[in-house]
Amino acid sequence: MLKLQFINAITQEVIREEITEESVIKNFLASFEETKNKNDEVIIFDHGMKAYQAMFLSHSQTKKDHRKVYRFFFKTRVSTIQPR
Repeated sequence: MLKLQFINAITQEVIREEITEESVIKNFLASFEETKNKNDEVIIFDHGMKAYQAMFLSHSQTKKDHRKVYRFFFKTRVSTIQPR
């Protein structure tokens, strides 16, 4: 299992962190790269279900405690529409 992190590129805050499989990470990456190419925003949620409008910028891969960590960097702002 791998660690996936959504990161605010400006503040370096970890918005969300999950343990998941590589296939899920590859799917996220392909989808986010597509939105980046179209200059589209995505909606991401923190663990408290706070919604952020986000523009995917880049990703990196590191290793921490014998586990691969994929970091996805976004330019974010709090969404004007929040779940109830």
